[in-house]
Amino acid sequence: MGTTSDRRAKALALIPAAHLAPPQQHELLSSKEAGFQSLQDYAFSQRFCMAVSSDDVNAGRQMIGCTRHKKSTKDRRKLDKQGTRKRATAVLAVDCNYSITVAFSKRRSRWWLVTTCLQHNHEMSEDPLYFQPMRIEIHIDSRRWRLPPV
Repeated sequence: MGTTSDRRAKALALIPAAHLAPPQQHELLSSKEAGFQSLQDYAFSQRFCMAVSSDDVNAGRQMIGCTRHKKSTKDRRKLDKQGTRKRATAVLAVDCNYSITVAFSKRRSRWWLVTTCLQHNHEMSEDPLYFQPMRIEIHIDSRRWRLPPV
């Protein structure tokens, strides 16, 4: 199956060179989705993962941050705590401030990046394929390249 570094090298070879450059302030994008994919590819090359933290369609704005951006997890299921088993999960939240906003400019009729904070407060992952979005698939130019399970 190969080592982690072999698998990462194969995945990096599939990513377009333009997606390996760091995000630039006011960089123009062809679409919101293309912007997110470019950011996700860059994040993979730097050994972290990004997620959409909020998506306001009416305001034409999408906030994207490091997957380790929250302080803690949320109990969305609101189950009775008595007599239930707790799921065995790993909480990786460390309140990372790395975030970028993808916004729509009505004047230019284009999507563009607004860099908010490009600094992490944690070490990068040794295995970026550990993150669920990376492990399932890497999207490249509207095609999907599936990686073998970890």
